Amino acid sequence: MRNGDRGAQCPLAESTRIAPGKPLNVKSNIFKRGFLSLVATQFFGAMNDNVLKVVLGYMVVAGNPWGERFGFGGQGFIGFCFAIPFVLLSGFAGQVADRRSKRTVTRWVKAVEIPIALIGGIGFYTDNAWITLLALIALACQSSFFGPAKYGMIPELVDESDLSRANGTINMMTNVAVILGTMIGGMVKGLYSPNPDVDPTGVVAPAAEGLMWLPGVTLLVIALAGLVAMMFLTPLKVGAPNLKYNYNPFSTYIDVIREMSKTRLLMVMMAWGYFYLLATI
Repeated sequence: MRNGDRGAQCPLAESTRIAPGKPLNVKSNIFKRGFLSLVATQFFGAMNDNVLKVVLGYMVVAGNPWGERFGFGGQGFIGFCFAIPFVLLSGFAGQVADRRSKRTVTRWVKAVEIPIALIGGIGFYTDNAWITLLALIALACQSSFFGPAKYGMIPELVDESDLSRANGTINMMTNVAVILGTMIGGMVKGLYSPNPDVDPTGVVAPAAEGLMWLPGVTLLVIALAGLVAMMFLTPLKVGAPNLKYNYNPFSTYIDVIREMSKTRLLMVMMAWGYFYLLATI
């Protein structure tokens, strides 16, 4: 085989031959202040979502104090209340993220998380399931506005060559936050509402007194950590200052899906959704 044939079959060799001496982009440069701030902000936000959802979910399991208030299958109702704000608000939230600076949107949503954490804490402290559920719905609404701003600002914080690494990093850290939030939520529930002790003979002893303040303090501390992390975001320009809002919650999805169907992005979206469907099940 001639040398020219070998070069034609090897893209790396071909690119090196065409541009000798040009360094290959094999190193990542995503460790910038703005992107690291976004990762930390998203990390604490996802953790708080799951701490509240898990503690509330455990409390409505049959046999637990709030089980009778939500009835059989109460966990499914909790999951529905957490998911529906994302369906109804994400399309409009994407328009807000374009109309305003994504850093400004992030500052708004992280500031709102503080009173939401306080409401959740009041619900737990007063043993009021409905106030706690209200806090969960509010937290889901807050997160639905952060989502489009979060993903939309990634191209503004890292170079185009680092987009795949940046997306992979933020999704990996989000899943780590979900796992840690689930673990912390389980521990918080155990201390907030301990289960009765059962000795080997089957005698049930009264449950220990719970730490009624613990869920609220946990939510507030995580929310404050997210607010501090957000402060290190670098300034970002407004994407589309003249954008006119479309208040129909579904037309945005229809338009975007129609455009995505012309490319491979539709299959990417479906694969992503299928992954989280399996995880949820």
